Amino acid sequence: MYVPNGKSQMQHWDNHGLRQYRRFYTTLTVYYDTPPLLIEEFVKGLREIVLAHPDTRKDLYHIYFNNLFFL
Repeated sequence: MYVPNGKSQMQHWDNHGLRQYRRFYTTLTVYYDTPPLLIEEFVKGLREIVLAHPDTRKDLYHIYFNNLFFL
């Protein structure tokens, strides 16, 4: 990537290589007819995976069920 010197001095640079943690965002799809109790258990299981993994941040993570999509 080429950036002119005049512009590089006026910019804020975020070096992703220096971060200890990386943000991960994904969307998982479940069938529309999946029972609500099973969806709750699925989300709970995902949270347990994050807590059990040695390289994940334990104090700040978000796992939510947002909505259903019609396929």
